[in-house]
Amino acid sequence: MSRMPLIVPLPHPTPNTPFVSAAACVCALPHAGAAAPKRNASPVRKGLMTLAVLGAFSGLTPACAQAGDEAILSARDAFRNSDIGAFEKAAARISPDSPMSPYIEFWRYRLKQPDSRTPEGIEKESELEYLLNLHANTWPAELTRRDFLLSLAKRGDWAKFNKQFALLVDKTDMGSQCLDTLGQSVAGKDVTTAVQNVMSHPKELPEGCIVMGEQLHEAGKIGHRDIMRRIQVLVENGNNSNATRVYGYLHNRTPKDVGTDPKLLETAIEKPAKYLKDLPSRASSHRLELAALALSRLSRTEPEDAADWMQKNASRLEPETASWVWSQLGLFSARKWHPDAITWFQNGKHEQRSKDAGEWYVRLQLLRKDWPEVLKGISWLPADAQNETTWRYWQARARAQTGDAAGARQIFTQLANPFSFYGQLSIEDLGQTIMMPPPPKQALAPHEIQQIAATPAFQRALIWYRLNQRTEGFREFNFSLTGMNDRQLLAAAQWAAQNDLPDRAIAAADRTQQLHDIRLRYLTPFKDNLIETAGSAGVEAAWVYGLIRQESRFITSAKSTVGASGLMQLMPETAKMVARKIGITGFDNKQVNDISTNLKLGTSYLRMLHEQLDGSIVLASAGYNAGPGRPRNWRTKLNFPSIEGEIFAEAIPFTETRDYVKKVSSNTVAYAHLLDGKPQSLKQRLGSISSQSLKATTDGEVAQGDNNQ
Repeated sequence: MSRMPLIVPLPHPTPNTPFVSAAACVCALPHAGAAAPKRNASPVRKGLMTLAVLGAFSGLTPACAQAGDEAILSARDAFRNSDIGAFEKAAARISPDSPMSPYIEFWRYRLKQPDSRTPEGIEKESELEYLLNLHANTWPAELTRRDFLLSLAKRGDWAKFNKQFALLVDKTDMGSQCLDTLGQSVAGKDVTTAVQNVMSHPKELPEGCIVMGEQLHEAGKIGHRDIMRRIQVLVENGNNSNATRVYGYLHNRTPKDVGTDPKLLETAIEKPAKYLKDLPSRASSHRLELAALALSRLSRTEPEDAADWMQKNASRLEPETASWVWSQLGLFSARKWHPDAITWFQNGKHEQRSKDAGEWYVRLQLLRKDWPEVLKGISWLPADAQNETTWRYWQARARAQTGDAAGARQIFTQLANPFSFYGQLSIEDLGQTIMMPPPPKQALAPHEIQQIAATPAFQRALIWYRLNQRTEGFREFNFSLTGMNDRQLLAAAQWAAQNDLPDRAIAAADRTQQLHDIRLRYLTPFKDNLIETAGSAGVEAAWVYGLIRQESRFITSAKSTVGASGLMQLMPETAKMVARKIGITGFDNKQVNDISTNLKLGTSYLRMLHEQLDGSIVLASAGYNAGPGRPRNWRTKLNFPSIEGEIFAEAIPFTETRDYVKKVSSNTVAYAHLLDGKPQSLKQRLGSISSQSLKATTDGEVAQGDNNQ
């Protein structure tokens, strides 16, 4: 078993997903039930403590590093560097009773273990199994068990693998699932569907899936066509570097007469027009497979040229391959609302469309208001996609529009809930208004919060946050929520809120199924400041809260990978532009993380967008995320004088912006009810989007977001 770190960095966050420094913390780690230390509350904590539900204090808060904390980082660094001496020196400074001891014990074992492929290494695995049992149901054990499963699968010890897999807490881990699929195949079971699902995964696969794929290929259960289909998936999703690696694997295991050539693949991907121009008139079947990849690439930038090639040469391709190429033309053109996108989709068979392509076919039909075709397109989606809330909602809408009122009402009833975009729309489609549920009748007791505080897993999460290791803290906290009931989730949410972890408080409160507390699910820190600032700017406070909940989750120091900062995630140039327009003299971007300054700039910018974009929350929210120039351009392509806001939101070309607009809109409805106590309407807020031209932007007003996607 290789010495891989127990902590692996998360993928880089999107421009509107913060990856930030930890909040303030205290310098004591008292035992559960100890009195809360006296201190000055941080601004976040002051805001959170205005909630009646936040009366009990957990005894743990994230602020300054404590004695021994730095030793944890030193031990981790030594582990990663395979430096046993430095590791033991750091470990000696950490108490055996520390909640971090599982990390120390697993790191020590993995530093000292012999190669797991040797008899000695296999013999030592009894020690590992002891540690896994000792620290069962902890995040360090979960990570170690995943690596152990990988080692067992590689050497084919399926009896021990099955035993360890049964003990895995999170069986949705994709790498472990792939290894289990491999084991089932070895046992003679049909795993065709599971393998196809993996091969159609749009992103790079974890190591366990790569092991599965390679072993199934060696066993003759995955062939050349399957691997080329995998490469098609990767190219469709822009993962060209991984496509090149997979092709390299195929090239090294393919007879020379097939004609695989990494240089030809490079040309097809990087210079698709040249590849197609140079394609011999009697090209081999494999050269034509690469031509399909070139056409996919060309469809992104020159769809008319790709379509012209297909009109003349489609018969040269295998029928399935030709249909896939037409789906590529449809997909990449649909994302630009191209007028020929539907025709290109329909030139091929729907069976060859990816999930993404199939969903875009439906979105185009929504924009056309062709409800029978919406129903047909949804029926063509993969079964798991058909069961997603988005497509169940639009199936219900299409049924209602085509005369099946009873069928539509049944689906709306199943989907109705006050916390999501389509749940709220479903409530209104049933003729009701949106109301948030009341808080629990039985308030959380102090001992319920103390139980969370006394849990070593939450203590580990807090220590990681204290050390400004937010990724590790995030993973520990989320893993700790596994299997909790609603009251425990609310207790965890309240504990997180008390400890200046608003993003984790929301994450826990969002998971409840029956017992909800909207004061935790929709936190309202900085309430007086925010309401006053929003009122002065002329924008609805509920909208500002809804946007901040999506932008930064109330982490005041949030900073995205593209440089957006603070509660309202302002880009530096946008902050300067707004400051100039509202008369803030001597503004420096260092001020952007100041709560009052950030709110003033952010709400002022939101007002500017709202005014520029005809008072539409849909367009203005999209503009806040993607830059106002984009929604201005999208609306001019509408085929009707106006269209429902919810249809426009679903058809937004950018995945991130589409998700953002829907979440900000539904958040706004929840906050409006929380602040006003009155029934709400999402449909009224979304309104309709007209295709009329907007006034031109002047004086740099659209700096924010325009270059992010």
